[in-house]
Formats: sequence, C-alpha cells, structure tokens
Amino acid sequence: MKASIKSLLEKSKGEGAGIELIVDRARSCCWADEEIEKLRIYAHYYGGRVDIAYANIIKFGFEKTDFEMFVLACMVLYLDNQFDQAFEILNTRPIDSPEYLDHLDFAGFAGYIALSAGAGVEYSLRYFDLPLKMGAITTAYVTNAYPVYFEAGRLQIVEDLRRHIHTDFRDDPQAIYALACVELARGYFPEGFRLAESRYDHPDATQFINGDLFDKPRWKGEALRGGVFWYMLSKDWEIWSCARAICQR
Repeated sequence: MKASIKSLLEKSKGEGAGIELIVDRARSCCWADEEIEKLRIYAHYYGGRVDIAYANIIKFGFEKTDFEMFVLACMVLYLDNQFDQAFEILNTRPIDSPEYLDHLDFAGFAGYIALSAGAGVEYSLRYFDLPLKMGAITTAYVTNAYPVYFEAGRLQIVEDLRRHIHTDFRDDPQAIYALACVELARGYFPEGFRLAESRYDHPDATQFINGDLFDKPRWKGEALRGGVFWYMLSKDWEIWSCARAICQR
C-alpha cells in the first residue's frame, strides 16, 4: 500500500489531485471510512505535508489504535525536534511490544527520541538493543545508536558498530560524523576533527551549518594549549559531545 501511495504521489508531485486519486481508488474497493482517512494521512505524510498528517493522526486518535500511525506521529515530531512531545506518545506503548519487531527501523529512532527527551542512556538503549539483536543495522541506526553505546560503556558493541560503519556506511556523512563524535570523546582529536569534516558533505549541510565555516582554516594537529576555540553547544547530543571533547582538552 505504501509503495502504491509513493508512486502515485511521485506522479502527481504531491498535489491534492494525487491524494484524491488514491481515495477514489480505495472507495471503489469499498474501504471503510477509517481506512480512507489513514490513506489521506499517508498521502499527506509522503507528499511532504507532515503537519497535516500529524494533525489528522491526533484528531482521529489513530496513534492509540494503529501502530503505523503511532510510528508516523513520532517521526513527524522527531523530524521537527519536538522530542518531549514525541516521547509522550512513545510512552503510550511498552518497549517490549511485539509490534516493534515489524518496525525495527523505527526502534532506532525511538531510542534517540527517548535520549533527547531526557529518559537517560540506559533507558534509550532498551530501544536500540532490539534492532541490534535482530541484525537490523541501518545508516540511521548506527548514526543514532553508536555514540550512545559508547556513552554507556558497551565497548564491544561500539567496536562491532564501528566495523559496520567502515564496511557498510563509509560513504554516509551522518554515520561518519557519529564516528567523529566518539573519536573526539575518546580524546583522539586529529582523527575526530578529520572525520567531523564529513558533516560538510551532507546534502542539507547549508541548512544547518553556517556557510562561512566551509572555507575557514581547519585544525591540523597544532598544540591546543593557549589557543582560542569557538564551538557550538546545542540540544543535539552529537554537537554537545564535540563541544565537551574540546572543553576537556
């Protein structure tokens, strides 16, 4: 169903006509009104109208009755950095819910939501552990989970995930940036800063990084003592890690 919706939205470029086409097809198959509303939500979500998708999920209470709607609601808030609100929804379902087995990719995001909402490292790892156990290692998973396992001191898992990154995700700037955060936290500054340069290769880099920084001189391993450093400290865990590493030096 999702694949059909994505295909139709791609053809219609996410315009309203595409949504109505999907709805008309569902009605012709005698779908229930509730399921048609869910189709509209999927269409809005995949068509880039995530605010409308989220509002309708909450309006109809689908996050309480449908696990996929629950996932979409959490993901909309995750993408908007509204982690406290996302965690409230996340907490409405137990971590050991069997439905997570069908949504292992989401469990990696759920762990990040929990951590960012202040639930603590060990609590967030309960979400991260499930994809790890099932071997569902994706780019998004290693990006979110790798620094957290390091923070928790689970070094064997850190080594295993590092191998995954170098083997399977070495061309992904977000995964490499996760490596950078851990190297900086370990005190391996030359390698950490070298890896952190990957952030500038991200397609959306200019939306999050001051463009003036792109052509500025980089640290080449000179002595840090007596120097002046400028760094950014934000709510994002990985940025905080980099800043902390510099301060500890």
